Amino acid sequence: MKLYQINEGWNVKIRENIEYATEIDILKDYLSKITKTIFQNENHATFEIVITCEKDEYDYSVTFKENTICLNSSNGDIETLVYIFLEEYFNIKYLTPTVDFIPYYPVLEIVQKEYKFTPTLKYRKVYYKCFEDEVFAKKSRVACNLIDREWIFWSHSFKELLPYELFCTNPEYFALIEGERVKNAQPCLSNKSVRETMIKNIDRYILENPTKKYISISQNDDNLYCRCEKCAAIDLENESQMGSVLTFVNEVALLYPNMTISTLAYWYTRKVPKIIRPESNVHIMLCNIEAKLHEPIETCKMNIESKEELQAWSLITKNMLIWDYNIQFRNLLSPFPNLDVLFPNMRFYLKNNTKSIFRQANREAGGDMHELKAYLLAKSTWDATLDENTIIKDFCYSYYGPAGKYILEYIYLLHKNKKKNKVVLDMFGNPGEYKDTFLSKNSIKKYLEIFDSALYVAKERNTTLFSSLEVQPFDYTKRVEDFMLSLYYVIIYNRYGDRNTQLDAIEKFVKICKRNNITMIEEWNITTDLFVIDALHNL
Repeated sequence: MKLYQINEGWNVKIRENIEYATEIDILKDYLSKITKTIFQNENHATFEIVITCEKDEYDYSVTFKENTICLNSSNGDIETLVYIFLEEYFNIKYLTPTVDFIPYYPVLEIVQKEYKFTPTLKYRKVYYKCFEDEVFAKKSRVACNLIDREWIFWSHSFKELLPYELFCTNPEYFALIEGERVKNAQPCLSNKSVRETMIKNIDRYILENPTKKYISISQNDDNLYCRCEKCAAIDLENESQMGSVLTFVNEVALLYPNMTISTLAYWYTRKVPKIIRPESNVHIMLCNIEAKLHEPIETCKMNIESKEELQAWSLITKNMLIWDYNIQFRNLLSPFPNLDVLFPNMRFYLKNNTKSIFRQANREAGGDMHELKAYLLAKSTWDATLDENTIIKDFCYSYYGPAGKYILEYIYLLHKNKKKNKVVLDMFGNPGEYKDTFLSKNSIKKYLEIFDSALYVAKERNTTLFSSLEVQPFDYTKRVEDFMLSLYYVIIYNRYGDRNTQLDAIEKFVKICKRNNITMIEEWNITTDLFVIDALHNL
């Protein structure tokens, strides 16, 4: 197998192309960081890297021909292609928005190994705050959380299409529940005037956003659906409240055949309707909010309902997005050992006609293992055939250096204790539920002992990594301390130890939160400041 060598004499040339100038600069910049030598194109180069955008059966490919390495993106996404090339051939890892792992090679050897890949999922979104950074999102091959270039509405759009203010003049437009029209409820979708009003607004939004591909026509985030005689008849016939919703959504889909019309299968509409079927351009967004998160959906006995719902929808549509839940929303900072679930769930979704994914995690700063979980979720949405254990190890050693060994030891013990104690993880749970299992006082003591070793080696071996912007010092100790925030949270929440132990945990908790701009304990109301005030009050 041929080796292409890049040495300090720069015997490689990148063919200049003004159309891809930005991407070429990215490639040159990283090659300079890898070799610690400023990259310059040389006329005497023995081989050449060429970037192209030609039609091909694969979205991304790296091929070799004589003295040329060709990077081709048939979908025009050259920036992603460059990041793929750097990762696949030089072992660069894009760990967080501010830190890349970039190994140093005085002489680079590129093995003549072709890379050809088309991701199964055409739309990939991981809802962690780090992916609000557009560059990091691109490196991680997921959608940027702040920029929905392809969507007019993402979900819960009925309130936009039929504003609640209309209740004052037209109460009949809204749901009839127990004989009364209800303000701020779901639309009465069997009402012809309601459908005409909503379609008029849909038409306006589409005209205002001509480049968008998707529009969500979906229920509001409540269960105040209409029980009027006509709506109820449609739902009864279909044995699902999705009956009346999908009837309207299909009507919209026929009016806009070039748009993808997305609708939620969520809460009371999760059950597949008996009769009506989605039009070909209707996109079913299935939410598995009831699923438990300690075991994979496919094999967990407690998740039979969620499993069967997904399988039932996959039989009637080839255009499904899964709204997947991955954290404990009421206690964002508490240990939540579900790393062993993320890849298996993704593989199950792909087996069942999933074409898009939204993996909901933490919209706030921080969260339990948030750097690692964001990295792992992004990898799984790109290629679920990868080995998750290898990815976890690579991340821990790249991000925590010599302390990675102990971070892994903690992760393995945490998950082992979850399984040994047959713990059920719920997205609305709290640390108090696990005082006798994996978050017991004795378990926390053992975890802290592991972190004592991690801190010791981190302090001994602090070093320098390369960030995506510039070479900068990297403090492994700080990274390990940040990882420990979840344990301090449990100590405070469960009131482990005496007053001095509590004060020490609170002090460290506050320090880490301030350093990382962590302000929320849960997704809705409780701030870190309120949590600390309450903890001090209870001492």
